Amino acid sequence: APQRITHIDRLRYVGDPLHQLLDAARALGPRLGCILFQCPPYLRYDAALLDAFLAELPADGTRFAMEFRHASWQQARAALAARSIAWCSVDGEEVDAEPEHTARDFVYLRLRKPEYDGAALSRWTAKLRPLLERGTDAYVYFKHEDDPSGVEYARTLIDGTRCA
Repeated sequence: APQRITHIDRLRYVGDPLHQLLDAARALGPRLGCILFQCPPYLRYDAALLDAFLAELPADGTRFAMEFRHASWQQARAALAARSIAWCSVDGEEVDAEPEHTARDFVYLRLRKPEYDGAALSRWTAKLRPLLERGTDAYVYFKHEDDPSGVEYARTLIDGTRCA
């Protein structure tokens, strides 16, 4: 989602930009996967703010994920689960993530470590395979856009998690 919604408006009064985003995203048709709202690290948990924002999201089957980068948002998990919105799990230099299953049928992961060796990718394969075998979709993004390593990591992960 655009930073106008998350960073500038900070999830407040986002009706117009949200509807513009959704209208544009719907042009993807069945190729539309999941829309991520990545909140800024300075945005702190606010139950009323979250409730108002979630009320703006359509209940039409569009998949959404939220990435909260301030620790105070840990208590938002129940509200996301109630709406089947994914909690974005981030695997970074300082944090090892687990796939959070707040949404009914999908998980959302951002893998941001500088490198993923074969052992690390095998661990992710082991974490994701049981979810995929149960029919859970996984949106997994590698932060390696400056070189081809992200594509190679993704290929390795896909090959290791293919369900029969």
